[in-house]
Amino acid sequence: MKSKYLILSVLVAGVLTVGCTGKKEEPKKASFGIQPEMTVSTLDTTTVLQMTSDFLEQVKQGNVEDAVSRLYVYENEQVRQLNEQERQNCTFLYSMFPVYDFKVDSFRFIKETDTNVHFHLIIEDPATTASPRTRNGLIRPVRLNGVWYLTLANSAPEQQHAEAGHQH
Repeated sequence: MKSKYLILSVLVAGVLTVGCTGKKEEPKKASFGIQPEMTVSTLDTTTVLQMTSDFLEQVKQGNVEDAVSRLYVYENEQVRQLNEQERQNCTFLYSMFPVYDFKVDSFRFIKETDTNVHFHLIIEDPATTASPRTRNGLIRPVRLNGVWYLTLANSAPEQQHAEAGHQH
């Protein structure tokens, strides 16, 4: 009886040894998000974040018309200034609430015509509440011929199909 256990033990140990010392497969690397299709330098990052901060600072200071004058629309592979209706809509939107502060939450460079900067505006006085209300926003910087422009979120056609049904 002992010999059966001994043989069984040797077989199990042999299987485990072969199974554990065999060549292991490399784990597959997961791909999270979209890899950029453009070369991004530190200067690009600094420029985009500075332009966004300048825009949001003007909104915070109540200089909404000046802030809105910094926005563009990207269409037909070109940027253009806002038309009168777009300018009025943006001015109304950014004037609806007092802005006490802002924070850039994230940014993502995908390609020159598709960059996202997510931010939120603090629209309730933090001195009067522990958890002030905020309003989320999105700007899509576009780089054309080496020059960056802040464009409206809905003016980057590459992402419109991907965001159908999603509200920001």
